[in-house]
Amino acid sequence: MSAKRTPSSLLLLALLLGNLCLAAVPSYSAAAAPVAQGENLLNSPGFEGIFGSQGTDSSWAAWHQDVLCGEGEKPSDLNYACRPEWSAETVTADLIHGGSKSQHVGVYWTPWHGGVFQTVNAPAGALVRLTAWGRVRASGEYYPAPSDASVNGRMQVGIDPNGTGLWYQGVVWSGTINPHDVWQAVSVEATVGQSGVISVYLAADFRGFSLRHLDVWWDDATLQVVTPPTATPAPLPTAPPPPPPPVATDTPLPTPTPEPTATPVNTATPTAPPEPTASPTPETAAICVVPFDDGNRNGMQDGIEGLISGVTITLFDGHEIVGTQTSNALAGSICFDNLKPGPYQVFQTVPPSRQMTTADNVPVDLQAGQMVMVLFGSIATMPVGEPTAVADVPDNQGTAEEPPIEPATPVPVDAGGNEGIAATLFAVSGIVVLLVAAVLVGIFFIFRNT
Repeated sequence: MSAKRTPSSLLLLALLLGNLCLAAVPSYSAAAAPVAQGENLLNSPGFEGIFGSQGTDSSWAAWHQDVLCGEGEKPSDLNYACRPEWSAETVTADLIHGGSKSQHVGVYWTPWHGGVFQTVNAPAGALVRLTAWGRVRASGEYYPAPSDASVNGRMQVGIDPNGTGLWYQGVVWSGTINPHDVWQAVSVEATVGQSGVISVYLAADFRGFSLRHLDVWWDDATLQVVTPPTATPAPLPTAPPPPPPPVATDTPLPTPTPEPTATPVNTATPTAPPEPTASPTPETAAICVVPFDDGNRNGMQDGIEGLISGVTITLFDGHEIVGTQTSNALAGSICFDNLKPGPYQVFQTVPPSRQMTTADNVPVDLQAGQMVMVLFGSIATMPVGEPTAVADVPDNQGTAEEPPIEPATPVPVDAGGNEGIAATLFAVSGIVVLLVAAVLVGIFFIFRNT
């Protein structure tokens, strides 16, 4: 005798199927976890992100010092610096400390001083520690010939507690290391400023040396809170002390004041004031800067190459920053007036969407009463917000003798993508299909036995 299939039994089976499907789908929380002590505050610390046209990981930016590089005759002691090249190391396992990539910086034959940096948020007042692994190779031969240990690569790391993004000011630097053909870690600590924003720098300095290969590699950087900021308790309010009680005193009666006797006054004969002596006005000087759109990339302002906006100009007198201004194409050139005579350096910082076609800084020996004009050229490279998908591979085998022209800093992109979520949903969908099949088989056997 077979049992009758009631609507209630079918409803029970449908509810069971729905609960199994819901149980298989993971839940996601939109709330971000707070920063924990010891957590790495850097973006893409292992340089595993997308490398753009400039040759740096998209979370990092390139920087370098330009000293006497544009001069016709270089110093005989090689104490000058030119722009290096940046690229992703993905080929040689020995040149990668961890993961699948490292950051390579180097150039043929030319002394250089530079590296990469990024600006991140950190707890104001906290003591933080920056650590990175570095490796040096200096040689007249191609890899894997051993490195010349007599060349001092002077690798070091630094923290700007105020996050200005200026490598030449306010940076707390570590000591230098020179790890030829080996990986070595170097660290530095600093207290975060009140802005809660800091800049971290990875640097190498090959000034004074010239070989076919002057290269360094950086990998596996960490920025961690060593000591959290100390909260200062607010003072408790205190009540003012009560006023003292009045004290009784004997008050004397007023004494009559005698009438004053008029005293004859001698009237002085007025004298003419002395003629003022004109003091010489010290002669001051000025520096004016023209950031222009160098469309033909020749480093000179030609024809209709006009002014551009968004370029930050910084004036440095060797001891402190004299002034900083951002260009406005409609306002004309940037001028620093009323300057004292003496040596200055003028720096330009272009937006991420532009590439410099001239040096990033120019020394000026300013004379009294002089007005010096400085021209800084750059070109637009890519619209803001559009990441590049180019992954550059360093020339570790020396197939090219001349380094390529360096494009501009890429716009940071999210190297994480959505691949993790897609893979998770794909796996979940497979689980749901298996559960549905299991339930249907169960229903089949129930109905078969009834």
